[in-house]
Amino acid sequence: MTDGGPLAHLPSRSKNYERGEIRILQGRAHAMRPAGITERGERRLTLCGLLARPVTRPFDSGGHESCRTCAAVERVRPPARPIRLSPDLAALRSLLDQAAVEACRSPRSKYPMRPTDQILFELLEAV
Repeated sequence: MTDGGPLAHLPSRSKNYERGEIRILQGRAHAMRPAGITERGERRLTLCGLLARPVTRPFDSGGHESCRTCAAVERVRPPARPIRLSPDLAALRSLLDQAAVEACRSPRSKYPMRPTDQILFELLEAV
């Protein structure tokens, strides 16, 4: 394992939450929670508890159009690691594909088998 986990080689970006917007509340920017199930219409929960669609920009807590509750939560609990949407997703998909191949490998394969708990640990470390 590399120091910083399997995705440590990706370029670093600023530590901001992903930005989300609600069409009904035009002009208001919200900070998206880093994990969660996507609802219908690609909406996810924000730090203030609303459902918003993610946009391709980071959340700016100092902006005049930013949700004050999301900004307050961000000050108290800043993101644990940088959000790198496209590179993270591509790297995680690659790790999942690799884990699926290794988990289905035959014991008679010419490639060495890794224990499934080691494969699972590597996937969990990445997220």
